[in-house]
Amino acid sequence: MFAFSLPAHVSTHLPFLAFSPLLQQAAWWPMWLKDADAWCLAVLPKWLVVEHDDGCYQWLRQADLSYRKVKLDTELASHVIRLSSQEVLPTITPTCTEGFSGGLMGWLGYDYQQQPAAHQELVSFPVLCFGFYDTFIRPNHHNQPTLYSAEARIGQTVLAILSTPPPSAHTDFRLDSAFVPLMSRAQYEHAFDKVEGYLRSGDCYQVNLAQGFKASCQGVAISAFDALLKLSQAPFACYSHSPYGEILSVSPELFLAFQADGTVLTRPIKGTRPRHDTPELDEAQRHDLATHPKDKAENLMIVDLLRNDLAKHARIGSVQVPTLFKVESFPQVHHLISTIRCQLAEDTHPLTLLFDAFPGGSITGAPKKRAMEIIQELENCQRSIYCGSIGYLSTGGRGRWNIAIRTLLRVNHTIYAWAGGGIVADSVCESEYQECFNKIGAILRCLEDTFWVKDKH
Repeated sequence: MFAFSLPAHVSTHLPFLAFSPLLQQAAWWPMWLKDADAWCLAVLPKWLVVEHDDGCYQWLRQADLSYRKVKLDTELASHVIRLSSQEVLPTITPTCTEGFSGGLMGWLGYDYQQQPAAHQELVSFPVLCFGFYDTFIRPNHHNQPTLYSAEARIGQTVLAILSTPPPSAHTDFRLDSAFVPLMSRAQYEHAFDKVEGYLRSGDCYQVNLAQGFKASCQGVAISAFDALLKLSQAPFACYSHSPYGEILSVSPELFLAFQADGTVLTRPIKGTRPRHDTPELDEAQRHDLATHPKDKAENLMIVDLLRNDLAKHARIGSVQVPTLFKVESFPQVHHLISTIRCQLAEDTHPLTLLFDAFPGGSITGAPKKRAMEIIQELENCQRSIYCGSIGYLSTGGRGRWNIAIRTLLRVNHTIYAWAGGGIVADSVCESEYQECFNKIGAILRCLEDTFWVKDKH
């Protein structure tokens, strides 16, 4: 693996926009991921497997750094696992023991392996994209941003692009309208009542009901993601730019974490309260969330669901719940989070668990299959990347995959956003409706205040 020092303007505590010359290269499939306190930017994957409206394809990197598309007629999950298992990368020296060190990056959309309903607004974006990245930038063992590449020629090409400092700001992105909800309040109330009916009839215990928002936009949304990253301080954020559009994810939720020794963690979020500027009121919100029986019941339902999902691929007796009902605070909200842990069975690939446990139970409800059927019946917009999963799996076995909440998607001249919450038998419609805005409101206001130039005529 070749290593290159980055130009001086890319500092140790670099702003996200320092990489904008690379991030604007959609044809190079750049992905920037945050993994708690670590980060990585990967470009120019050796290959990608993509499922989109027009079929399934493998994109192959050519000598001139363009890509050739090859039609696939195979089961994609096993195909990705087989391809990635065949890849070997030289070790980064000195070894980086945390974060991405070369390997698989990509996403699964919530709608993977299910067709959207006829009444839903369609979002034209791949439901699956996995690429094998052997060129990436990340901090080295001295915490200095370093470019690594399996091919010296590619590394030198990337370095040349970064040698010119970017402009101080990027103003090409703008909103041409405010965000509008795709589900009216009356429609939400009708969907809520239907969910309550299913709960009372015993169809399920909990359903995660979401609503979509959209706005018209122009330009590449790099600066929009930078603004959201600063606003949210999200631990599992991601920015992806591809020929299909852009993902802007500022997710606080971990779906699956894989460690090299086979340990697997999942940390579902269930339970939310808005933050307050007044310390006393803010602490009261924390206390209410920590002690409220409804939120604890919601959380426990999903903990049990995920214990079952992990157990299918875990060593017998290894599934544990080290943390139950812990309140963690983020800039806009408090969340109730639990942790489930297991040891992966020796004959199981991490991606097998990822595909089989997908989508995460915290954004479906329980039982998962019936909850997803109800979601498809009642939601009027395709979820697309929202509530899917974005992440990486290094060749050494380490990996992190988020739950793609607080996630926006820019396709052509439209930017989409979503928000939802878990509904149980004693939920109150007004509270659940407001919770959606507690989760997404600050994000939408940030973009509107910064990038929407209102018509003054």
